[in-house]
This record gives sequence, structure tokens and C-alpha cells, in this order.
Amino acid sequence: MKLKEFFAFFFLTLFINQISSKSTFLDRNEEKELIRFGRSTNDSEDEDAFDESDENESYEDESDVDKDDESDYKNEIHVGKSIKKGEMLTSPNDCFNLIFKRDGNLILRKRSNGAILWHSNTRTKCQSRAFLRMDANLVIYGCNDKIIYETGSYGENIPFVHLKLQNDGNLVIYAYEKEAKKAIWASNTLSEC
Repeated sequence: MKLKEFFAFFFLTLFINQISSKSTFLDRNEEKELIRFGRSTNDSEDEDAFDESDENESYEDESDVDKDDESDYKNEIHVGKSIKKGEMLTSPNDCFNLIFKRDGNLILRKRSNGAILWHSNTRTKCQSRAFLRMDANLVIYGCNDKIIYETGSYGENIPFVHLKLQNDGNLVIYAYEKEAKKAIWASNTLSEC
């Protein structure tokens, strides 16, 4: 994407967000390259928004997690599946967790020190779930099945899609097209164990 197109897209997105009261975020790495795009909203005005200072906090409390949940996945979910409040994914090396907290925020954390590496910036009192759609988009549904977060990683009805928490701390959406595995979206949270 050319720089001119990027800025046009960026300012259009900001304008739309002003109108729709949705919060869009763009992240950049140290080289100023765009690394993540997402969109989130708050379900109600009385709820706390995710405080940016929370990003540097650690999260060691696992009281949000259902310990006796015997789910059929450990470090990935496939298209059409969801993660509900209180559920989590764990990397195969047991160094990272993706936790859907009971407050509605989906967080990726390092287990050794509880450091939050990524979060969805979604808090809701409603029953919610993170769902991997057939278009390779990870969405979080809040009240009345309203989308309160999405990765923005749209494809065209790709039946073989999965979200994977890797040993390197990266959360990635993969799609298989014509027998080739392709990364569609990533949290870009590479970290040592």
C-alpha cells in the first residue's frame, strides 16, 4: 500500500470512528511499520475502558480461568469454534496463555512473569465469546451478538482456518489455500519463554 493510500485510509478510519464511537487502533513496531489493526467498542458507557497503563501491568491471577474445562484444544481453535469467558489457550511449551477474562477482555500473557503482551481492549458485562469466522476474521461478540472487536483479517470463506498460540508468544491466524499455509493475521508479540 502506498503511503498516500495509507494516510487516506487512516484518516477515513479515524473519521468513521468519530461518527460511530468505535475505537480503532493501529500499532507500529520500532521501524514504524504497521503491525496490527483492530477495532473495538464498549458495550455500554458505564463500563471501564481498557486503560493504556494496564498494558505494562502483569496478569498472574488465573481465577478468571475455568480449571476443570476439558476442552478439545490446547493451543489453537479452528474455524467455527469459539473461546468463551473463563477459557484459555496455552502454548505447547507452556510459556504463554491466551485468556478470555471474565471482564470480556482477551489477553495474551507471558506465564513466567504475567506480563501482558497483547489485549483486545474489550470489556463487557454481557456473555461474550471470541469466534473464528470462516472469512479468517477473529471477532469478539458482546451484548446482543454485537461485534466489539475484530482482527480485520478478512478472506473469502476459507474452510481451513485456525488461530494458533505459538511457542514464540505470537498469536497467528493461518489459512490453507491450495495446500499452502499462509499467515493472515498476527499479534506480533514474539517473546522469549
